[in-house]
Amino acid sequence: MTGREYSYEMAYSMSRKFGSALKRLGAKKGDCLCMVVPNIPEFPIAFFGAAGVGVIVTSMNPTYRPGE
Repeated sequence: MTGREYSYEMAYSMSRKFGSALKRLGAKKGDCLCMVVPNIPEFPIAFFGAAGVGVIVTSMNPTYRPGE
C-alpha cells in the first residue's frame, strides 16, 4: 500500500531508537502514550518501541468514522 518495507532487523533497530528517544524526552515506565496514526508500517515500530521502555500504549486511527 505505502511501498515502504522494513526487515525485522530494521524494525527492531528503529523501535529501540524510538523507545530511547521517548526516554530522552522524559517518558518513564507507567506513562501513557496515545498514538494517533493510521495503519502504516511505522505503527508497530513506534508501538513496540514505547512498550519496550515500559510506556503504556493506546492507539487511535484518524481514519476511523464516528460509528467505529
